[in-house]
Order: sequence, then structure tokens, then C-alpha cells
Amino acid sequence: MVDRLARAAGDGRRSCREAATGCGAEVDAPVMAGRTALDLAVRAGHAETVGVLLAAGADLRQRAGEYAELTPLCLAATCGYTAVVDVLLEAGAPTGAQGRMGYVPLVLAAPLARSLWWFRSSPFLFSLFWLFCFRLIVVAVRLCRRC
Repeated sequence: MVDRLARAAGDGRRSCREAATGCGAEVDAPVMAGRTALDLAVRAGHAETVGVLLAAGADLRQRAGEYAELTPLCLAATCGYTAVVDVLLEAGAPTGAQGRMGYVPLVLAAPLARSLWWFRSSPFLFSLFWLFCFRLIVVAVRLCRRC
């Protein structure tokens, strides 16, 4: 049953609604390499399916992404799925630092991040780049306060 829910969520099929509500499937159960139905629906960009899964009780703070380093909101921001981001924010997804790496969804959604495709191919380089940028911003704010 859980596999059926995950496949329906990843494909964005309407049968996801019946699988999530009618058959008693565990919404947050991991399938397919440890990924959940919500994770797969967010990765595929299916906003309606994400809404159905959230209504069925899916956890907004669960780990998502290929390496379980993100949250659903961070994953949607990284992929540039604005409709999915809207659904997650309306459901009350946190917007601060989150996930295993402490990503901030706003930073992941920045156009500069999407244009740097060579950094995105390596999660390690990508995280180092944003850590460096964050430290530069902190330094800039501290300098501005002294002026």
C-alpha cells in the first residue's frame, strides 16, 4: 500500500488521494531508497499532490532530498517549484534554517543559486559556497552596524 502511495505521489496521479485517505496507508513511511511520498511529490513538482499528502497528515519537517539533507520546503525552493512552495508555506512550513545542513529556503531559492549549476552537481561544494556567502553577509552586516 505504501509503495502504491509513493508511486502515485511521484507521478502526480489523482489516485494518490484515495491511497492517502481511503486505504489507511502510512503517509510518512519511507519507500524507494528511504524517500517518502511527500518527498517524491515535492521533487516532481506536483503541488496538488503535496496538498493532498499534507491534508492526510504528512510531516512538514521530515527529511527530503536524495541524501536526506533537506526539508520539503528546501527541496521545492532548490528546484524552483513556486506552486509547491506556496502549498508548503500555507500549511505552515518553517522558513528558518533547517535540514541536516541548516539550509535557509530563501537562500536556496535565489536566482544566483539556480544559475550556478556546477555547484548544484556537488552538494558539498554547494553547501560550502553558501556558507561562504552567508559569512560574507554576516561580516557586511557587522561592518554596517559600526558605521
